[in-house]
Amino acid sequence: MSDTHLALGIDIGGTNLKIGLVTEAGELIDKETTPTPRPRELSAVVATLADAVQALCNKHNVIPEGVGIGAPGVVDETLQTVLWAPNFPDWIGAPIRQAICDALQLPVVMDNDVNNFAIGEHRWGAARDFKHFVAAAMGTGLGGAVYINGKLYRGARGAAGEMCFTIISPDGPDVLGRAGVLRPTSAALRLTNSSMIVLRPASSPLPAHYRTGRAE
Repeated sequence: MSDTHLALGIDIGGTNLKIGLVTEAGELIDKETTPTPRPRELSAVVATLADAVQALCNKHNVIPEGVGIGAPGVVDETLQTVLWAPNFPDWIGAPIRQAICDALQLPVVMDNDVNNFAIGEHRWGAARDFKHFVAAAMGTGLGGAVYINGKLYRGARGAAGEMCFTIISPDGPDVLGRAGVLRPTSAALRLTNSSMIVLRPASSPLPAHYRTGRAE
């Protein structure tokens, strides 16, 4: 494996931290899942990630060339921190990318977690034949990403796909000060694990490789 270019993909979730060791062709070599520390303080999460990454790399005797982070909430335009993250309120404005870079001593890039999911599906997975699609991820919260004309659409403030707090019923239950939002409706689906799905326009043909998947 020494001649293979490897990278780490890390998803920071409200329930679990998920780490994947992957090739540049998108092949998953191995993965590790560990519970997100409570409380979800940045220093505790970074320390937990560092330990899990070290164990995974030692297992395969590799040093990855870099790390991609899927961060919760709305990521700022410089892709360094989060502007809004309901499950990680203390992280707003914190130097998340740099903290992980310092801990792992590897190059790190960061984006919103569901944006990363959509980018991956467009390049290698269920959406590789689509120019227009919506990706949705349902776990501790509900997130989304939008592709238009083959490009990720971020919107004016980087939150174009953030459907979680879209108001669907003004008389609905209150969630973090917002009444009737989509989040409790998605929770009512009683999903036992995080799920991810790619939604295509109704007029698009369904390719043979199309799938919806459950994140593991």
